[in-house]
Amino acid sequence: MNIEKISLIISFVGIVMLIFLSQTLEPKEMKIYDINSKMLEGYVKIVGNLTDIKNLENMQILTVNDPTESIKVVVYEKTNLSKGMKIEVIGKVVRYKSSIEIEAQKIKQI
Repeated sequence: MNIEKISLIISFVGIVMLIFLSQTLEPKEMKIYDINSKMLEGYVKIVGNLTDIKNLENMQILTVNDPTESIKVVVYEKTNLSKGMKIEVIGKVVRYKSSIEIEAQKIKQI
């Protein structure tokens, strides 16, 4: 009975630690050119210049360029970003039609 209690406590502590770590860890920064279909549903971090913003009814579509390539970033909330800003994007790699895009989870100006 004592071993069961210890096992339960250790399991609970482990789960709490995993939840905490999943909230604080960020993906490694990568070049846009290196993002490919093998990364679908995975998370990436990119840094680049914001070259275009399309405001739609319930989202924004950003075009972000780095020295290697450009990519569309979908944002489901309005932002105060403007063209020419250098930004960091963390998000999920998705496919829309035949293109690879990023669904932004976090965006910040650098």
